[in-house]
Amino acid sequence: MVCLLIKTNKKTSLSTGSLYEKGFLIMALFYISLGAVFFLIAIAWFGFVALYSQVENPGFGFGFIMGVLPALLSMLLIVPSTLYRTVFVFTQKPKQTMKAKVTLAIGLLITLLYSGAIIKLAFI
Repeated sequence: MVCLLIKTNKKTSLSTGSLYEKGFLIMALFYISLGAVFFLIAIAWFGFVALYSQVENPGFGFGFIMGVLPALLSMLLIVPSTLYRTVFVFTQKPKQTMKAKVTLAIGLLITLLYSGAIIKLAFI
């Protein structure tokens, strides 16, 4: 168990919650950033396959299937981390850096895009 020494006015206390929570929040921002990179890779892959492949080519379908892997990986990284971070921001109201705000906004945007795509696929 990792413990963090926090000095107060005249006594020292041990606290594990603050270190655990801070690490979890930093990890959430990292996962959102990493998922956004995989999302951009998937979009670029799909665009490249759509522009430079021909439908008659048997490799066309394989190219699209290969693009699904980074898309799924980004979805698995972004959606839970964004939801966790959003709940934390709304409940705790912490002071955030500009980088954290931008990362959360990107995560929310991509989460909304994934949610819209899933809803659209459900009603086709």
